[in-house]
Amino acid sequence: LRATLASDPADGGLPQGAVYRNLTSVVVHPGQTLWSIASQAEPSADPRVVMQLIIELNALHGTSIEQGQHLWVPHG
Repeated sequence: LRATLASDPADGGLPQGAVYRNLTSVVVHPGQTLWSIASQAEPSADPRVVMQLIIELNALHGTSIEQGQHLWVPHG
């Protein structure tokens, strides 16, 4: 899984100068884990691969996430 980059100046809050296609923003709800979010985002993919992509997209320092946190996740 890879995010496609485009050079559209309307980045919508994404890393400066980049627009990610096939991504959506989600808010972490009580009880959700990075594993559960990854599994929901790409049900047919290996959750470990999707988790790594989410970590990289959001510059996370590990797998800990908090309720109310906004994350960019792939959607398939």
